[in-house]
Amino acid sequence: MCCPLRCDLNLTGVQARGGSNSTKTMPMSRAVCARVGIFFSVMPYICDQFAMARLSKATFALMLSLLPATACLIGIIVLRRVPSLSELAGVGWVIAGLALKRNADD
Repeated sequence: MCCPLRCDLNLTGVQARGGSNSTKTMPMSRAVCARVGIFFSVMPYICDQFAMARLSKATFALMLSLLPATACLIGIIVLRRVPSLSELAGVGWVIAGLALKRNADD
């Protein structure tokens, strides 16, 4: 089932096209852009800083090293995007490096 409303984001605003060839322009406000900037870049950085203050270095490094594998899984499940062989190799190298480092510490 297809959605009858399609939005195209450009620099001047959002073009909303209805099913009956009607086109309306909705200008993006600076407040919306500021919210996107805050929630997608500033908030994760602040959370990382709080986590670094509370977790040990090894635990924080483990959490950061799992980010590529988690992003790959989310991409497969949510976006239905199958990673390329080079992307899978990169995730494998990160996991292998983590395993080698943990074995060296034991």
